Amino acid sequence: MPGEALDRLSGLDRDLLWLQGNADRELVRRFHAGPASTARGSRELWQSLSAWAAGRLSLQHRDLLAQLPPTLSVDIERLGPVLFCHGSPRSDEEMITAISSEERLQDILRDVEQPVMVCGHTHHQFDRRAAGKRIVNAGSIGMPYEGVSGVACWALLGPDVELRQTPYDFVEACDGIRHSGFAAADELIAYLASPPSAREVANLFESAASEA
Repeated sequence: MPGEALDRLSGLDRDLLWLQGNADRELVRRFHAGPASTARGSRELWQSLSAWAAGRLSLQHRDLLAQLPPTLSVDIERLGPVLFCHGSPRSDEEMITAISSEERLQDILRDVEQPVMVCGHTHHQFDRRAAGKRIVNAGSIGMPYEGVSGVACWALLGPDVELRQTPYDFVEACDGIRHSGFAAADELIAYLASPPSAREVANLFESAASEA
């Protein structure tokens, strides 16, 4: 429900700070590409999903996503200046995991002045100190990699960092996916029903990052 989600957020009666991630960039790129074809397999599933989702956006949605900043710095009570980014400060696709080495993090965070950084992209929560910084991954609302289904993962900041997991009605969510019109709904639901664990994705993504 990409358009509905953007409408819901835009309609909230409070100040929001928006940040662009790689999926937002992909939807902007695919906006004029036409309808998606139905595909099978994990990689093809995500390609089909992003192409289909782009077709569900209005021009106003596309324009909103296109103008989002890649990083933000926000002063938060007792935490001080906090840098927010999707992947890393230098790329929305660079992977930082719970097991990223001190050496790799030193390189990634070389130019970061803020004492705290919040990232996402790898969809697993962590709160660690490395390379002279506190590094937090808030997790994922729609597709968390925590080894359990039916939870939305996020973080509350100020005066400290609190990693939270909020249960939701998984059956109702699956019904919504099936009625959305997405052709590979059953494949997506199966993935959400048995997501990988945080340890599994940390090992997988760290291995991929080390080979890049």
